[in-house]
Amino acid sequence: MSLVAWMANIRTVCPTDSGAMFFNCKKYFSVILQGLVDANYKLITVDMGGFGKQRGGGTFLASDLFSFVDGKRISFPEPDFLPHSNVTAPYVMLGDEAYPLLPY
Repeated sequence: MSLVAWMANIRTVCPTDSGAMFFNCKKYFSVILQGLVDANYKLITVDMGGFGKQRGGGTFLASDLFSFVDGKRISFPEPDFLPHSNVTAPYVMLGDEAYPLLPY
């Protein structure tokens, strides 16, 4: 069972007096939008405002999402049976290589 974490660069104009903090490696200004959805496409969390120049792993580690999960303020359901099976599996977060490998 899984929750899917995702991250996107949202193109924006350069915020006043921000220097290069919002300028990303794709050569435009952006803010980071990150979220977590469940298997029914329900948004669990949305986090917006990360600096465009920040890499994915750093954005996640600086986010409220990481703080909530790591501090156990968001709890995962107990392991459940896989469909049509007697095998139980834990719920986990899935993400691409931008996310660090953690127990959850």
